[in-house]
Amino acid sequence: MQINGAHWHLLLNHFPIILSIIGTGFLFASLFIKNNGFRKASLFIIVVAGLFAIPAYNTGEAAEDVVENSTVVSETYLEQHEEFALGALAAIIGAAVVALIALGIMQWKSEWTGLMILLAFLASIIAAGFLGYTGYTGGKIMHAEIRNEAGSQTENVKFGNTEKMKMDNDDD
Repeated sequence: MQINGAHWHLLLNHFPIILSIIGTGFLFASLFIKNNGFRKASLFIIVVAGLFAIPAYNTGEAAEDVVENSTVVSETYLEQHEEFALGALAAIIGAAVVALIALGIMQWKSEWTGLMILLAFLASIIAAGFLGYTGYTGGKIMHAEIRNEAGSQTENVKFGNTEKMKMDNDDD
């Protein structure tokens, strides 16, 4: 089996999303726990999320090349995902830079440490939101069940319309 651009993109894109959510959650907890080791680990997770975002973004174009001629894929969903991806990349890189600065300031035991940790937390919230929504728009490219399109089998099950679903399947 040969791995193509779509495989690489699907493999890599989940890491920055999950790591940004975990890092943000840990950083939030560190505001109350006040353990420097835990804070450093939280900030480091955000930096790693930023690093993973770069190859995830860079493999997007190759993934688009693989799926753009598919009859299942809508150009609208591809464009929407592409637009949000650039914003998400900028947001997580920005959060990673702020987290890296906060890590550096923590080493010097500066009076700016608290402010930088708070800024890193705020930046990571924005980044996690951008990344999460970008992942959602990416999912819509290939998953009709999350597009809220009328008549999808998922919609029929969600609303308890199993009779309609059975009739739809009888057409096969």
